[in-house]
Amino acid sequence: MTDQTRVFQLERLYISLTAQDGKAPALQVFGRTPGVKPEQMSECWRAAQLMPPPADQRSDAMPGSLGIFRGESVDYIIAKAQTGPNGMPQVQYLLAPAGAMRALSSNIRLLEGYGKEPIPQYATPRTDLPPFTLEPPEPLDAETQTDDLNALINFCKGDLKVVNGLLAGLVEAMGLGIINAPSSLHDRMTFVQGILTLLPPPVRVAITFATSVIDPAQTKAQIKFLASDVRPEHHLIFDWTTGKLLNEAPEDVYAKYIMTQLRLDPSLVLEQTDKLARTAVWRAMRKDDMANALAWVSRRATLDMLVKDGLPADRSMVAGVLREDPTLPDDMRVAYTHHLLSLALALDDATFTEIIPAMAIQKLDLAQATYSPRSPRVIDYRVAMPLRSSNSCNDFSIFSPRSNSNRPLPKLSVSAADAVMTIPKLPKSCFYWR
Repeated sequence: MTDQTRVFQLERLYISLTAQDGKAPALQVFGRTPGVKPEQMSECWRAAQLMPPPADQRSDAMPGSLGIFRGESVDYIIAKAQTGPNGMPQVQYLLAPAGAMRALSSNIRLLEGYGKEPIPQYATPRTDLPPFTLEPPEPLDAETQTDDLNALINFCKGDLKVVNGLLAGLVEAMGLGIINAPSSLHDRMTFVQGILTLLPPPVRVAITFATSVIDPAQTKAQIKFLASDVRPEHHLIFDWTTGKLLNEAPEDVYAKYIMTQLRLDPSLVLEQTDKLARTAVWRAMRKDDMANALAWVSRRATLDMLVKDGLPADRSMVAGVLREDPTLPDDMRVAYTHHLLSLALALDDATFTEIIPAMAIQKLDLAQATYSPRSPRVIDYRVAMPLRSSNSCNDFSIFSPRSNSNRPLPKLSVSAADAVMTIPKLPKSCFYWR
């Protein structure tokens, strides 16, 4: 069963703030499911503190605040804050596992209707509530995702430098504060969905947000729609009215790469983020932070394109991918190998080819593909190992990695892999390209 087909039963909790004469408001639990632990009640308020929007920003289009936060004893906490019948804030919390958030991140607008529903009221405190049923949404189709990207661009007044800055700030672990946003939950959720679409699907669950924030120091979300014009530290500030960033965005490798795709065609963004997903997961499993993980996957994507197009690529990076990256598909592993060998022969320098023999031993099927005479890069040669110390190509024998034997042959057609594995240093006059 995948996250997309699984139905999640989420523990839920309802908290209200009650006024006390001359004292700070106290928290009161007025409803919960039996599975909520006592310590999780304080955890929700500590990790996912959320308040309703100010009265002048509330409307039918945005009756409350909505947010997704990282938990402590649970993976994620979904919070909804509204003003109760007594005029005091009330918050509904859903305790969500990572699988639920992975499913939601493909279409967070599923929560838009939930965010507008009134928080239920109970005459007496309840401890027997049934779990909240979350059915994951269908993944968005390409047309809808393209619409989300175009909506984000429109929110930025068509300035792709601003889009680049927003993405770079998130990847580089900065907070994002949005001021002067319209009182529309739909527009705010579309803004968040547009930014998430610029990231590989597995990475999207790392982004937390809150649709209305009064005190940014108390609300632990990365994307904050600020209720007033405040400037929290280590945050990029985006002015919705002007579509501008009010402070300088950081430089980021991944943001630059994705923006080159967006400038060409939004469909390329969708294609690349899907392709980068598996590599992004691998880097996350290595405990890389988001910036380093996405920098790697963007460099990998750039290398892939260079190698496929037969353009020179940095040999140390190509060798590094062959050595380290288990997500490299077999066809690309063969292409990377051919690329290293071609450059080694062209430059008369076998540096960075050391990984190839070890890889050939471990992956015999790839070795066969690499050594096949039908390989894209094939050479004819009349020498592989001179019998005398001279540079003459007249007397020779050939060492074959397949047979592990020396035998005199008048002529043999082999791949570049054989040549480099056998002798990294040969007279250039002994080689010619077909």
